[in-house]
Amino acid sequence: MKQEVVLKITLFLMVLLLFGFNEISAQNLDNKILNSIHAERNKQFDPFFHVFGQSGPILSIAYPIGFGLAGIFKSDSSLFIQGISAGFGLSFCAILAYGLKEAIRRPRPFQQNKEIIVPYNAPKSYSFISGHTSNAFETAMHLSLSCKKWYVVLPAFGWASTVAYSRVHEGVHYPSDVLAGAILGTGSAWLTYKANKFIGRKTAKTRRKILKW
Repeated sequence: MKQEVVLKITLFLMVLLLFGFNEISAQNLDNKILNSIHAERNKQFDPFFHVFGQSGPILSIAYPIGFGLAGIFKSDSSLFIQGISAGFGLSFCAILAYGLKEAIRRPRPFQQNKEIIVPYNAPKSYSFISGHTSNAFETAMHLSLSCKKWYVVLPAFGWASTVAYSRVHEGVHYPSDVLAGAILGTGSAWLTYKANKFIGRKTAKTRRKILKW
């Protein structure tokens, strides 16, 4: 029951961000938050946050590959399945993120606020949503679902949150971009994890029926 509530809240927030985008933009909420961050921005931390931000897609790709290879070398089917599930979740998340970028085509913050924001780097793709953030939160959520220990969950989401902040700090994303990315990544991981569990139960039931014959 709690899982259904979490899913409904996630979907509601995603729909709210997508359909309420123009209203949020009109209120300049994103610009106010972004400008307040950049007014106090310490550029000495730019290299650190840039490296941290780039760790989003790198570690997100390494995670399913690592678990998949570990499962093969150790002959551990659970590790291998975990890697495959994470890979599907990441692919699903990446496709949705790319589709949203192309559908909405929101300019980057540094393109609309040239007087205030000077980016550490200047990506050429669109702003909404943050792919780095969605990748990081998909990985953090999947890892947290697979290993429900506080010493795994807290560092995982701490890392993902820092990746999200780094994209705003660099001036390449608005706060709503990273918020939507976090929701998309979390939701993608949850859906693929549950789908994998469902398929696993169906497969096990089929195997039991075959053995009975």
